[in-house]
Amino acid sequence: MPAKSNKDLKKICIKPGDTIRSALAAMAKNRPAETFLPASIVVVVDESQRLLGIATGGDLGRALSRGATL
Repeated sequence: MPAKSNKDLKKICIKPGDTIRSALAAMAKNRPAETFLPASIVVVVDESQRLLGIATGGDLGRALSRGATL
């Protein structure tokens, strides 16, 4: 089921240079029962809002376990 609105999708968008902390904050803003977007996911977009990739909670956890900082 698609997101209810672009506003919902923008809540989970981050830029390539954003920190892990900001990615976690974006994940926390998502309410899957309300938005129909997957939990524990952020969408990485460029300045033109083009999709560059996605990051999951697992990706962020692995990065932290390998020494990345928030």
